Amino acid sequence: MAKFAAKDYDITINSVALSDHLVSASLPLEQASEEITAHGDGSRTYTLGLKDASLDLEFRQNFDASKVDATLWAIYDGDAAVAFTILPNGASVGATNPSYSGSVILTQYDPFGASVGDTANTSPSLQVTGPVTRATS
Repeated sequence: MAKFAAKDYDITINSVALSDHLVSASLPLEQASEEITAHGDGSRTYTLGLKDASLDLEFRQNFDASKVDATLWAIYDGDAAVAFTILPNGASVGATNPSYSGSVILTQYDPFGASVGDTANTSPSLQVTGPVTRATS
């Protein structure tokens, strides 16, 4: 896949497809660096530490069954990690359309994040717990 515009992200959370309400998506992947410098070293040295990630999403709010609010409420109320999968260009996994998946916990959710007359959007805080995997087939 060459350069492309983000027009067809595919997102599934807790087995619910929510792409039709997705406004924006980000999956920042981080890896800590830990200093291991010791006396006698001539410069600072580091090693890689723990990995971390979050799933940053913005949705157009929808209160219908099996849509945004119902899905996020079930995660919030369930007090457990749930699976997610996100792809950059539709739902078909391939070498040029990798899937990223893992588990998330919901740490913040505002069902009513809009002022009068504004589009009702919501941006839940989803913390990845455990590893993120990348698949191309």
